[in-house]
Amino acid sequence: LLDYADVPFNEVQNYQAKIEGKLFSAGKHIVSIVGIDEYGSRSVAKPIELTINELSGEPKIQKVKQGEAISNDLKNLFKVVKGTNVTLKSPLSIDSSVIGFQWAEATLIDNQQKEVTEKIPVNVYNSESTVFDDVTNSALDAKNTSFDLVDVRQSDQEGTLDELVYKKVAPKAWNIADGTELPIELIANEIKPILGSYVATFKATREDSSTNIQKNSDIVVGGVLKFKEVPENLDYKSAKINQKI
Repeated sequence: LLDYADVPFNEVQNYQAKIEGKLFSAGKHIVSIVGIDEYGSRSVAKPIELTINELSGEPKIQKVKQGEAISNDLKNLFKVVKGTNVTLKSPLSIDSSVIGFQWAEATLIDNQQKEVTEKIPVNVYNSESTVFDDVTNSALDAKNTSFDLVDVRQSDQEGTLDELVYKKVAPKAWNIADGTELPIELIANEIKPILGSYVATFKATREDSSTNIQKNSDIVVGGVLKFKEVPENLDYKSAKINQKI
């Protein structure tokens, strides 16, 4: 009231006052403005309408198949979009050639040209090698692969079969909400130095919740029969054979 004191009687004087938008929730509001002088006299209330505009979006976790494009539909990208006539300022694009996590930045724009940028979590996956656990927000990728028998035999002799499988499969695991990498361990490895089909099982663990996700990888041990060192001359004994053969 001190700012409005000493106003001469019956004279009109203009003043300014600020109404903080942060004091209101988004949407329309009716505010009554009342003038009070130093003696406590009050003016008639003057109602005004305020519209507090809000522009924001709550991103959804995106899963994009390897080699495909990300959706540009707001309903697919966001759980909730707040604002008036909100659209994407420009189409989204990502690198979907590599399996794993990445952020995509989506710029929202409303009818008043106000802009806000939201980060959307994107998970690129392969339908054959990637598994998801939406309860724990975890993903684990472990592809199927094959080995030459000679390499498996050598690793078996060296006692490094687990290392051989882990290196060749190259598993990946991450938090699908923020991309945090998850530790992975090979918990079962059936591979043997014999021609055939085997299974290796990988497990990724969320350290913050002790939950885990598992994935089996099919492994084939193959090869061809061949001379390791071919001699310059091959000599065969004479033998009688049936002429029908």
